Amino acid sequence: MVRSSRDSLLPLLAFAAVGCGPSSATAPPLLTPQDTGSAFGAGACSALRPPTEPDLMGWDAGSRANLKTLAERGVVAVRYAAQGCEIELEVLNCTGDETYAFSPYAATDTKVARSTGDLQAELPLGAARLGSAVGGGRALRTDYMLAGVLSMPSLDAYPMEKLRGSGCERATHVVGKVYIGGFAMVAGESERIAVGASVFGVGAGTSQQRGAERLAVEGSAEACERAQRDGTREQGCSVPLRIGLVAIAGREPAPTGPTPGDGSTAARPVDPAAPACPAGRTFEPGRGCVADLPGAVLAGVGDTALDATTVGDDLRFRGGIALGPALVAGAGVVPAFALRGRLGAQINDVLGLHVVPGVAPLFDTSSGSEIGLLAGLGLMGDITLGDRLTAGLGPSFQLVTLGSGDLVLGPRASVGVHLLPGRGSDGVRRTSLFLAAEVDVLFGAADPLAAPALLLGYEAY
Repeated sequence: MVRSSRDSLLPLLAFAAVGCGPSSATAPPLLTPQDTGSAFGAGACSALRPPTEPDLMGWDAGSRANLKTLAERGVVAVRYAAQGCEIELEVLNCTGDETYAFSPYAATDTKVARSTGDLQAELPLGAARLGSAVGGGRALRTDYMLAGVLSMPSLDAYPMEKLRGSGCERATHVVGKVYIGGFAMVAGESERIAVGASVFGVGAGTSQQRGAERLAVEGSAEACERAQRDGTREQGCSVPLRIGLVAIAGREPAPTGPTPGDGSTAARPVDPAAPACPAGRTFEPGRGCVADLPGAVLAGVGDTALDATTVGDDLRFRGGIALGPALVAGAGVVPAFALRGRLGAQINDVLGLHVVPGVAPLFDTSSGSEIGLLAGLGLMGDITLGDRLTAGLGPSFQLVTLGSGDLVLGPRASVGVHLLPGRGSDGVRRTSLFLAAEVDVLFGAADPLAAPALLLGYEAY
């Protein structure tokens, strides 16, 4: 799964922010479908007339990646909701039996938002998150290329009984169409970024957009040009950029709650037939009394669980290099300097497996001269959460030379954080600087050895 890339800091920060809010907040009212209009047309901000083909480029990368993965299983169910000018789209782990058929569709365009009103009209999904990028002479520019449409058979309404999975009882619509392609988004001085060559194009760089902050790049412009020219589906040009929604039959909108900030309080609609639940829990049909956890936390846990079980297009090569200070502690403590590589496979956005060859010269503390060597390799399995935190464990096989040579082995543990995360040109492989603390506990010499290291490096994974 591409995450998408999910915006990479931001699942953890989002969870923390949501956790501070009251768990009894009223859910936004569900939306009924309107006539499908222009895919990227601007309109007045109104909770009563939300777009039924919403643009996804202001959405978070993780949700785009989740939608892409689920669409490979079948028709995707979503919850589409609004409150005031806030538009919410939640992808549920719930799919139908139908599959999407690909047809070519070429379009290339630019969107520029100079105010929060522009964002609400052009990028309603994510307008609140991107609001700080506009106003005061600043603007946000998005360049995109569409290369195809994934569509299911046409239906006026989708039957609820065809849906399978968790969260189906919360679904209001299914995704009837997925417009795929690639895009780039930058923010900066309004007059400067509104002109110049595309920020998502073959050969596009930052020279024509000096001073612009690149917020997102997903997909490959070269792949999109090939897809548009040949009318084919390209892996590097398959980011969901827009969807068309089909209502689920029999789903009525919930009572309209108050707009936040109007001073009123609204209670969650109560089903008179629902059993009483303990404090802190709410009855949900088919699930019983469930904990009142913030929706973003539940969605994040679900996304991580889905990422951890997805294997297929997400499988990719992984490589990196790192260096930093180390120690070898046995009968005494010897300083060292470690150089390590990483080579293996990223199975999906959560699970990775890689070999770690490394060498660490050992130094005399008094003279500073080299007195030995610790060299060998480790085999590590690791997990990555939220594109940010990582932890790994595996065996380590080392040759240590301090006078005589000894072959030692034992477990290696690692914890780390990815800094300055980004995406590769394919929009799938992640890249980052990383800072990791690792320790080997080694046996086979006269005394057991502990070899901790603090490493800074670069990785594509």
